[in-house]
Amino acid sequence: MIRGSFLALMLQGNFQGDLPIHSALKTGELAAVKALTCWIQKNNKAEQVLGWNNNGGRNTALHIALEYDEERIAQDLVELYPPASYVMNKEGFFPLYLAIKKELTDLVKDMLQRLQPLKYDVLGCLARGQSVLHAAVSAKRTEMLEYLLSYDDDKLIDLTDQEGWTALTYAACRGYLKKVEIFQRKVPHSAFICNKDKSFPIHLAVLGGHISIIDQLASTMFLLNAKGQNILHLATLTADSQLVSHLLKNLPGMDSLINQKDEDGNTPLHLATLAKHVEIVEFIIQDGRVNIRLMNKEGFAAIGLAKKLRIEGLDKNVAQRLTLILERAKSKIKSFPIDDKMYQVLLHGKLSELNQMVLDKGFKLKDLGCPEDGNTILHIAASLDQHQLAGELLQRYGCGILMEQANNKGNLPIHSAAMAGKLQSLEALFLGSNFPLDHVCKRPNMEGNTALHIAVLRNHNELANYLYEKCPQAAYCLNKNEVCPLFLAIINWGENDLVNRMIHGLQGNMQLYNLIRGKSVVHVGISAKKSAILESIIEIAPELVDSFDSEGRNPLSYAAHIGYVKGVKLLLAKFPSIKFKRDKDEDGSFPIHHAAKEGHVKIIKLLHPTICLLTNRGQNILHVAADIGKWRVIAYLLKLQEFKELINTGDDDGNTPLHLAVKGFHLRTVARLMKEKHNINSNAINNELSIARQMFCEDEYPKWKIQRMDSLLRRVDGKRTCLIIETRNDEHGHKSKEKKYNLNKQQEAEASVATNKNNDSSSNNTTEMEMKSKAIKEKASFLLVVATLTISATFSATLHPPGGYNHDTGLPLLSSNRGFKVFLQANSLACFCAITSALLLIVTMFMEHKEHRNFTVNTGGIFLYLGLVGMTVGFSAGLTCVFTDMHWNALMFIGMVTTITMVFVVYPIFYGVALGAMSRYFQKVL
Repeated sequence: MIRGSFLALMLQGNFQGDLPIHSALKTGELAAVKALTCWIQKNNKAEQVLGWNNNGGRNTALHIALEYDEERIAQDLVELYPPASYVMNKEGFFPLYLAIKKELTDLVKDMLQRLQPLKYDVLGCLARGQSVLHAAVSAKRTEMLEYLLSYDDDKLIDLTDQEGWTALTYAACRGYLKKVEIFQRKVPHSAFICNKDKSFPIHLAVLGGHISIIDQLASTMFLLNAKGQNILHLATLTADSQLVSHLLKNLPGMDSLINQKDEDGNTPLHLATLAKHVEIVEFIIQDGRVNIRLMNKEGFAAIGLAKKLRIEGLDKNVAQRLTLILERAKSKIKSFPIDDKMYQVLLHGKLSELNQMVLDKGFKLKDLGCPEDGNTILHIAASLDQHQLAGELLQRYGCGILMEQANNKGNLPIHSAAMAGKLQSLEALFLGSNFPLDHVCKRPNMEGNTALHIAVLRNHNELANYLYEKCPQAAYCLNKNEVCPLFLAIINWGENDLVNRMIHGLQGNMQLYNLIRGKSVVHVGISAKKSAILESIIEIAPELVDSFDSEGRNPLSYAAHIGYVKGVKLLLAKFPSIKFKRDKDEDGSFPIHHAAKEGHVKIIKLLHPTICLLTNRGQNILHVAADIGKWRVIAYLLKLQEFKELINTGDDDGNTPLHLAVKGFHLRTVARLMKEKHNINSNAINNELSIARQMFCEDEYPKWKIQRMDSLLRRVDGKRTCLIIETRNDEHGHKSKEKKYNLNKQQEAEASVATNKNNDSSSNNTTEMEMKSKAIKEKASFLLVVATLTISATFSATLHPPGGYNHDTGLPLLSSNRGFKVFLQANSLACFCAITSALLLIVTMFMEHKEHRNFTVNTGGIFLYLGLVGMTVGFSAGLTCVFTDMHWNALMFIGMVTTITMVFVVYPIFYGVALGAMSRYFQKVL
């Protein structure tokens, strides 16, 4: 009975589901665990106890032993009951997986030996997205992988993880070279097992850039992925030029791969071009086995794709460079760098000698170039001051194909000639070439500039004339900034023969559409204020009047904006309806609104018929002028009867012109509007129920400006705008002021008590301010009199020094006396301080702002105090010089007494008052 009850206890779990052996393992009672295992072995209860999953399938005893790193006990448990290695817990882990993750090599080996044959239905289950073989791959040590592959029956290598990768693919992608080597040695055929996405291990090694692993898996280099792409296709997508170079140079059998097409018909060169990997394209085209003329299913060769990218505007600089590289490869032009010796021979014009030097090395003259900038020999010849070189290269040495070969910046040889300003070289290029002139003259570089653009930009007038004669259509080509050579010529040269010919060339020109969408030549003619140019353009190409500038302004709006009256008259005479043409700017303005914004009253008069037009915001010209603060425009408009009626009109936000003027704090504009006291309603409310006075933030403006604005808005129609200030506590317990304004007579009546108090207070404040202002001016007047007297005294003393002058030399008799030097310095200081004080006090008389006035009058007082002290010291020193018979100490005593007396008498009058005022001023400023 006792034995039976003990067995029941051994198999009975506690409230956590733990058996006694589980509890012993968790508490670290290893002796108890040893005793329990002996009992289990003796009573053959291993399956019942060690196969037990506590608490609904959480952990077996073997799980717990591994969790607590009890490797020895775990080995004993495996020996007692090997199938326990397969038992999964609730999280999907079985002990064999955990032993591999913990890299318990001996235990893993023991488990595998005892589990033969393996149960693949269990080993195939994923734990954390990995099979047991993937776990062995991710382990740092390699022994577990070797053991698994030794006991595997080629079934684990087929298992894939949650990403659909086999274990070998996982190793190849992560760059585990030693693990890949084990796979190749143990199960070499695993490299041919594809993943769920139909890719192979070598493909993931390529995408990961693992060159050494690619070499290990080189036998599978011909395998294709689901898109029919080989390893070279994938390598071109990685932007890894080192990898592409390695594949092309070191892997045998690349002859068939370099031109192989995928399902879309794209070769590796196509994919590198589409991916805009310039360096990889260069690597591929340098390989003699590549065929750059192959086309994909859409009918594009690689060079066609590059041109398509350039047209679509996708990273044009890169697309341009790809085009240049592929064009050079298509023309079968090799690249042979020119060295210093060859360059010197070229500079001396010895082409026959240079040709022989190049032939000796197996190249031709057309192959010479500078790898750094991509210049060909024709580029170099065109930029030199030896025009015969270019002609000989084209006519005698077969370099005509170089006429359309661009350098790294997209410049053709004619661009180089235009940059250097070499007219004769340019003529030689055109005379010696059989290429169509339109083709090279209209060809842009990477900045979109043709040779004519460059000639105009570099101010080469003769060269620009020659290029225009050869290809007139180039004058209307747009660069990246949407600027044509005609636009630049008008800016640089204004009215000249070439500009006139370009303008006349506009008539019936097919490229007028380009000029309409580019930066407008009409606008630049207006900007230059050249009426002859503007008149010619609108006469010959009236379609250009429909163009807009970068800010969406039509020509008339732009002319009105800059105040070009003559241009406005010209446009109105030729196109009367243009004044009703709305702009494409965000406001949807008309020309008259631009004139109002800039305050051009003369132009407003010319555009008078459009005076009532509204912007997209519902603003008339009065709103626009008030918003900007153009008070002269306001003054002109309010003389017109129609605007007296519109002065209270609101825009889409309900704001009247007065709202906008107050919001912008335009005092003059507000003052001019308030003069219309019989028409204006200062209590009009906008959509936010605000009157004009509530449209500005007081914290942003000085107090005197706010007072000025208040005084302007104070009375309208004989009624005072009442301002009620209520003090209340906000949510933080601080006092704040809430302002309310009367909007009608009823509110004014209800608030009469408050307003009367405020009005009385305002009146008292005004009287007090006037009295203070008067006091300050009186003080300034008094100090100014003292300063003037001080200036007179010190100036006179300087001209009539103590002791007089020496009639022979004209110098003061006492100039060598030490006391005289003190007199001269002190007297000069007193004179300059008095002058400074007088100037400050004069300025004070004309100041309106109280704080500024206080500051200047007190500063003037300080300088006057210094002047009086200096005059006293000078007087004492003068006495010392004249009365030399008196004892020096007695005279100095007199000076010191006088100085001390002045300090104590004058200090309270001047310095104390001035210092206090200045302190208060700086406190307010800071």
